[in-house]
Amino acid sequence: MISYLGVYGVLLIGSMLVYCEAYTVYIYGSIRASRSIHNKLSDSVLGTTLRWLDLTPVGRVISRFTMDIRAVDGPIASYLSDFGVYDGFMLRATLTVL
Repeated sequence: MISYLGVYGVLLIGSMLVYCEAYTVYIYGSIRASRSIHNKLSDSVLGTTLRWLDLTPVGRVISRFTMDIRAVDGPIASYLSDFGVYDGFMLRATLTVL
């Protein structure tokens, strides 16, 4: 007869693996989106006319770059630290139960 504790342990390990996989896919997707946004931004700025580059202050262009990239890259570091905390918590909970 299968014990309830064994089934619970298998379910915990399975959910931990699914969580880790989903989080990994999310982080890689965020990094790909960041690269894509940076490439599009640099192509659009470098592909403009010289007149626009002469009229627009360099500080404004750099500020816009950093705001757009920070919107995507900023949360990645916090997501990675959260992943470590949650994954460690789930692992400790699984080991405690087993």
